[in-house]
Amino acid sequence: MTQPYIYNKRIRNAPIRRRLDRRFVSWVMISATIGTFVASGFVFSARCHFEAVALGYETQQKRVLIEEHEKERRQLEHERSKALSPEELEQRARKIGLRAPELRQFEPADTTTAAVRSRPAGQRTR
Repeated sequence: MTQPYIYNKRIRNAPIRRRLDRRFVSWVMISATIGTFVASGFVFSARCHFEAVALGYETQQKRVLIEEHEKERRQLEHERSKALSPEELEQRARKIGLRAPELRQFEPADTTTAAVRSRPAGQRTR
């Protein structure tokens, strides 16, 4: 078989200067402008999406915090109602040395002196 012929000498072609086609340049500029607007729309859309995701996470954290506060509020209301129950108040009063009043500690009021005291000045009884 014969060996293939390989041409190793470098070929220099004559440089060709073409005139710039205005339609081609305007088409490239319009395409670049439209591409820029589309790309910036995608960037804006992605930014809005990531902000929405972050807001969702923040909202979920706030919901958990609100649930914790509601649980704590219910617990405190329960403790308050227990502390203000009559049995608990009576027990705490006995603990500090108070006792319930007895009937003989009070003297019956004199009805005649009470009526005289409650009458305005200058009026007589009939």
